[in-house]
Amino acid sequence: MNATGLLAHSLQRATQELVARSMALVVAETATFVLINAISLVGNFLVFLVAFRNPSLKTVTGLLLLSLTTSHFLASIIVMPMSVGVLATGGKFMGSLGCQILAYSSQILSNMTVYTICLIAVNRLLFFVKSSWYRAIFGFKSTLTTIATSWIFQLVYAFIPAFASWSVASLYPGYAVCTSQLTNKAASIIYGAQNDVQILGGVVILTICYLVVFVKIRKASKITPEVAQDIPSDNELNQVAPIQGLDEMSTQKELEKKRDENKALKKGEKAIEKCTIDQIKQDFRTAFNGCKEDIQSNGLKYQTNSENIDSQTDFASPNDPEEGQRQAVELQDPEFRAEVHMTRTVFLVTVCLIVCYIPLLVILEVESWQIHLEARQVELFGMALQYLGTALTPVVIAIFNIPFRSELKDMFCRGRENRRVHPAE
Repeated sequence: MNATGLLAHSLQRATQELVARSMALVVAETATFVLINAISLVGNFLVFLVAFRNPSLKTVTGLLLLSLTTSHFLASIIVMPMSVGVLATGGKFMGSLGCQILAYSSQILSNMTVYTICLIAVNRLLFFVKSSWYRAIFGFKSTLTTIATSWIFQLVYAFIPAFASWSVASLYPGYAVCTSQLTNKAASIIYGAQNDVQILGGVVILTICYLVVFVKIRKASKITPEVAQDIPSDNELNQVAPIQGLDEMSTQKELEKKRDENKALKKGEKAIEKCTIDQIKQDFRTAFNGCKEDIQSNGLKYQTNSENIDSQTDFASPNDPEEGQRQAVELQDPEFRAEVHMTRTVFLVTVCLIVCYIPLLVILEVESWQIHLEARQVELFGMALQYLGTALTPVVIAIFNIPFRSELKDMFCRGRENRRVHPAE
């Protein structure tokens, strides 16, 4: 039996297993997918509702997160219900046209999920590492344009094989979903290579971006407490410790001296806050050139390459008080802290999706190298985990994003108060 015959035999075996299930198994599988579908539908709808009600969530990163939520919401109203129908009826109940819609919708939404989480990772990297690039690339309008262009590209890219008659949509019983099988050899090679590049490239992008971002955040977090201890608070600056063993006149002079010192400390603190990184670099260059001239005047040989001093290099060491003060002031900015918090939220969303997608990707990769399909239960388990990832995304956002959680609580609390004020007759 050739490879095509073995694949057809595997499909036939999976179809027979799907039809021959016991009633208890039918109810269990259908109920599980219905529950996942309901959580995904309600959860992603609440993300939309809260995002439009709360202005603090209408940021560039919030737009990208809404794009991800859109793909998950569409999956919960198009793809998942058809899988539920397949499990409930035991066959292709939606017809040929419905199978094609399911196949291409599943491909588009899966690709958009991978693309969006990678775009969010790049967004976070540029925000913390290259702020000038971030402002140029991720403006509000430019981000909307990028999102719209991405959706249009994925739609065109997915439907080209259908319009060119290069593919056939068929039901894969093990996955309880329709997929498009490419019949054109060249198209099969191109789209197969694209899938491999998308998976491997996505893993590389996500790993590098979040590794750099969290190293940057961790470095700033370590410096800030040390610097904060060295900076007196306003209360400390305004308070003077009692002085014992002095007469009234000396005490008054000591108090005036202490107040002058406190004023000087305040001025110094404000000066440090106003000091930019460019001024710090300029001071470093001045001190560096002064040391070089002193060494040369004493007759010592000192070789250096001034071209190594790059204007983009951060000269301040982690223990430099000025650099620590700059990062301390930066982290005290509410907007910056909100971005740090949003970064942690989207990172957890990304981890959740990766964990849920890995089993299905492994199954698909194994099946691509062999001439038969895996057991139906194995394939269905991988598909259930993928759907579970779309359902867990709003749960992760609700748990770890404070503005979202606060707005959600306000919505439910207002609803309860309205029911108490206007009880049903």
